[in-house]
Amino acid sequence: MATSGNFSTSNQYIKYRIIVDENSTSIANNTSNVTVRVQVWRTNSGFTSVYLNDEREATRTEKTNLAKIVGKTVLKETGADIVFLNAGAFLSSIEIENIKMADVLRVFSLGNSIVTKSVSGENIIKALELALRQYPKMSALSSSCRNDI
Repeated sequence: MATSGNFSTSNQYIKYRIIVDENSTSIANNTSNVTVRVQVWRTNSGFTSVYLNDEREATRTEKTNLAKIVGKTVLKETGADIVFLNAGAFLSSIEIENIKMADVLRVFSLGNSIVTKSVSGENIIKALELALRQYPKMSALSSSCRNDI
């Protein structure tokens, strides 16, 4: 097996590597049977032109742009109708820059999971009422919903 070094493309955020596996060789026929694989990966996960806020004071009392992006992403990826996010799950802000996987892992370093459940509207209202009774200053309570259903 032969493996090349890492190559860049004209897009600075995409790298690739070429791997050649020799399956068989025929000296008499002067041939080789090889498998060539190209591994391609991104070195960043995206880009933000605004500061993605996760300051502790903000996430506990207001809707932050980082929570809004995560909420909309969870809605889209799961097909859920409603999303509850724990403000304590967000552990870091993201600066204006290319977003790397390391940035995402820093924000969600607790190994958070996405869980989908079928819940009645009555139980959702009860959960919201309970949250508001226990945390009356929870002004971050806001809504994002799917508008394609």
